[in-house]
Amino acid sequence: MAASYQASRKRRCPEPDRRECSTSAAQLPPDKLVNVILDAYFSVVHPFIPIIHEMLFRSRLRDPTERPKLIVVVHAMMVCALRYVANERLSREWLEQYPDALKRSREFVVLSGMDGLSVENLQALIIVAFVHIGDGDASKAWPIIGTLSRAVVYLGLHCEPEEDQPGEPYLKPLRCLTSARVWTEAEERRRVFWNVFLLDRFCSTVTGWNMSLSSEDIQVRLPSDGLYWVKEEPVVTPFFNIWDTSMYKIGKSVSFLPSHLSCLADRDKEVATAATTSEHVSPVAQAPETRNVDVSTIGSFAYCVEATESLNRVVKFFLQRPVNFDSRQEFSAWLTRFKELDLQLIHWKMFLPRRWKDSNISKEPAFVHMDPNLTLAHITHNTSMILLHQSIAYPKTYILDKLKLASTASVETCQLAASETANIVQKYLQYTPFVGLVNPPFAFCTFISARVMLVHSHIHRAELPSAYDVLLSSLQQMSARWESMSPGLKLSSETKNFAEGLLFQLQNLQENAASAPLTTDPLEYFTEVNLALGMRPPTVNPGESQWLQERRAQQRHSIIPVNGRGSHYINNSGLRPAADQRSPPSNT
Repeated sequence: MAASYQASRKRRCPEPDRRECSTSAAQLPPDKLVNVILDAYFSVVHPFIPIIHEMLFRSRLRDPTERPKLIVVVHAMMVCALRYVANERLSREWLEQYPDALKRSREFVVLSGMDGLSVENLQALIIVAFVHIGDGDASKAWPIIGTLSRAVVYLGLHCEPEEDQPGEPYLKPLRCLTSARVWTEAEERRRVFWNVFLLDRFCSTVTGWNMSLSSEDIQVRLPSDGLYWVKEEPVVTPFFNIWDTSMYKIGKSVSFLPSHLSCLADRDKEVATAATTSEHVSPVAQAPETRNVDVSTIGSFAYCVEATESLNRVVKFFLQRPVNFDSRQEFSAWLTRFKELDLQLIHWKMFLPRRWKDSNISKEPAFVHMDPNLTLAHITHNTSMILLHQSIAYPKTYILDKLKLASTASVETCQLAASETANIVQKYLQYTPFVGLVNPPFAFCTFISARVMLVHSHIHRAELPSAYDVLLSSLQQMSARWESMSPGLKLSSETKNFAEGLLFQLQNLQENAASAPLTTDPLEYFTEVNLALGMRPPTVNPGESQWLQERRAQQRHSIIPVNGRGSHYINNSGLRPAADQRSPPSNT
C-alpha cells in the first residue's frame, strides 16, 4: 500500500511545480519551422495587430540573453500563424509528432501571461485573444481581454512616460517597467496599448458591457505612421481625445471642439461649477504642445483607432442611453445627441488628409495597394453611420410619427454607407492575397451592412440589391481565408469561425423574413453577433437536480405567504400546506 502510494506520488507532479509540468510539454518546433512561422505571422497576421517590430524581434530572438523572454510570444505566433505556413510538409510532420501542440502552446501562453507582468506576455495574450475571436470562441477571448485591460494599466502603458503633466501627486503609481531603450521600443509599447484598446472597444461594442479603459485611464499618444516605425525614425504624434464617461447621459453636450477651444470652454465650465480642471479637460486639452504637433506623423493604424472609438461612442453615448420618448424634453435631447454624433462622423471623414481619404494608398494609377488598417477605418466609419442612423431610418412604431421627415434622409444614409462598405470590402478581397486574413471587426462591419440591407428590403418590400450578395460572398471569402489551407488547425473544432457564424446568422434572418417580421431594433445585432461568437443565452442546465428544476417551476407562480411564518403558500392551484414542499437533498 505504502509502495503504491509512493509510486503514484512520483508519477504525479508535485503541487508547487504543477504549472511547470503543464507548460513543459508545450514544445517549440525546430528552428526551421519556427522561421517559416515567423514569416507567415509577419506577412499575414501582423498587418492587423501591429504590436511587434519585426527587425527588433528577430534580433532579440538571436540574442541568448533576450531569447527566453520571447518564448511565450513564439508560442502565441505558432497558435495563430501555423495554419498560414506555406510549407505544409513541415507543419504536418510537426503536428503528427505533437497532435495537441496548438492547445498546449495556448495553455502555455495563458499561464505565462497570468504569471507575470511583461510586455512580451501582453503581446502573446493579444495574439491568442485575436485567434479566439476569429475562431468564434469569444467565451475564451473575453477573460483574456479583461486581463489585458488591467495589465496595460499596471505596466503604465496607458500614459506617456516622462511627459510633463500639470501638477504631481504625492503618491506616484508603482512603475513595473524600465524606460524604453530606444524610440522603436517605446513605439512598440504604445502599439501594445492601442491594440488592447481596440480589443476592449470591440468587446464592449458587440456585448454592451462597460469599457475597461476609460478617458480617466488614457493619456497616451497615437501610434505613429508605420513607415517611421519600420525605419526606426523617431517622431512625435498627437494625443487622442477619449470622451469622458460622465457625458454618457442624454442631454449633456458632446459636441466637438478643437483642443484650444475646448480649453477655453472647460475654463468657463470650471468657473461656473467650481470643479477642478482635471475633471473636464481631455488628454488632448491637457497637452498644449499638441497644437504644434505635425498630424502627418500618424498613419492608417491611428485612423483605425479613431474610427473604432467613434463606433464605440455611437453605441455607448447614443444607442445604450435610456430615453423617455413620452417626454418632449428628453426626446429633443436625444435628437440633439444624434445630430452632434452625426456631425462628428461627417467631420472625421471630411477632414481626413488627402492621402488617407481612399483605402487604396497606391501612388500609381495602374497599381492597387489596399492598406488593411485604413480599409478597416473606412468601413468602421460606415458602420458607425449605419448604427447611428438606423434608429431614425427604421424607428420604433411609437416614435414613427415624430421622425417622418428625418427618416427618409437616414434611410438613404444607411443604404449608401452599406453599399460603400460592399464596394470597399470587395475591392480589398480582390486585390489582396488569398492567404491574407481579415480580422474580426472587418467581418463585423460587413455583417452590419448586409443586415441593414436585409432590414430595408423587408420593411419596404423591395428586392435585395446586388451589393447584398457581394457582402455575403465577402463573408464567405473571409471565412475561407481565416481557415486558410489547413482547416484543421483551430484551437476548437466545435465552433464556426466568426465570419462563417455571421454568414450563417444572415442566412437564417433571410429565411425567417418570409414568415416573420424582422426586428428593426438597432441593438438586435447584439444577439446575432454573439451567437456567431459562440456565446449562447443562459438556459437550464440539463444536469441540474430534479429538485432545483421543480423549485424553479414553483417560483414562476405567484408565491404569496399566508402568514408571517410562511407556513402556507398560495399559487395558481390553490392553498397547500408547506409540509408538502420538497426539501433539498442533504449535502452530507
